[in-house]
Order: sequence, then C-alpha cells, then structure tokens
Amino acid sequence: MNKYKDNFFKLSLQNLVLLGLVIAIKLCLSSVAIGPAFFKIGLAFLGSVALGYLFGPVWGGLGGLVSSLLHLIIFGDKANVLLGTMLSAILVPMIYGFFFYNKEVKIWRVVMGHLTVTILINIMLNNYLFSLVSGVSLQVAFIQRLPKEVILPWGQMILMYFVLKGLVPIRQRMISYEKSKNRIQEMEGETN
Repeated sequence: MNKYKDNFFKLSLQNLVLLGLVIAIKLCLSSVAIGPAFFKIGLAFLGSVALGYLFGPVWGGLGGLVSSLLHLIIFGDKANVLLGTMLSAILVPMIYGFFFYNKEVKIWRVVMGHLTVTILINIMLNNYLFSLVSGVSLQVAFIQRLPKEVILPWGQMILMYFVLKGLVPIRQRMISYEKSKNRIQEMEGETN
C-alpha cells in the first residue's frame, strides 16, 4: 500500500510551510483585479487552483478558509463576513482538489474542473449570495453576471492550464519528499 495515500490527512512541516506560502500568494493575487465590481477580472482563482492541486480537497479547503479569514483581517473586506462567501472560499479549492490532486494535468480536467466551479459556485452560489446581500432579485443578479461567467472562464482555463503545468515539478518534489521520509521511517522501524 502506498504510504503517501495513507497519510492523506497528515501534513509534514515542509508542506505546512508551503501551504502558508500558497495562502500568502492567494492573498496577494486577490488584491489584483481589473474592471468594475460586476465584471471584475481577478487572479485569485489561481491561488485556489494551486491549493487544490498541491494539497487536495481537505487541505485545499482549509487553506481557502484560512485565506478568506486572513483577507477579512488584512483588507477589511466585509463581504468575507458572510458564511456563504467563506463557504465558496472553501468549496472552490476543494472542487479543484477533486479534479487535480494526484492526477495528471489534462486539458479536459482543466475544462471540467473550471466549468464545475463556474456553474456551481460562481453562477449558482455566488449569484444567490449576491441577491441576498444586495436585495436584487435572483433573476436580475443572474442576468447581470451571466456575460462575465460566459466569457471569462475560457481565458481563465488557458491561464490555469499553464499554471498547473508550472506546479507539476513542485508537486513531484512534494511526493518524492514524502516517499523518502516514509522509507527512512521504515528503515528506522526495522532497526528497532
């Protein structure tokens, strides 16, 4: 049995530090956005992709929660106070983790993963939350945000594919480190 998969919920100190770095990068990327509020083009989704790909659904989701809480503390973004907004911050890296964690980066995975996030989180959950907070009807919120959700994901998928390809060596190092650590632990266990 593969010891790396047995330690699914465990995180080494090295990976915990890397998790903190990815959260910090996600926070920096969340402050980069272009356009008005209803058609904001941002890069924060890349942090969620990295969390899901490198750490899987469980740690990726926890990283998304920590990132959302830190964003609230640092930037004072009152939208993050909503439990639903924090829920989407948890769910997005989890969905990406289900599609990418311990799997080869393929174009179809990128398309399916990002379309899942776009439909379930961006269109359904976020529009529902937006209509609750703003008092706008759900239909108006949907119509207002639909052009963005139809146009934007295709460019994001291209960017996401290249970012994931760039993260492959980091993920391979994480796996080889865990395997070598497990071999050392097995050797120590045999000598005792």
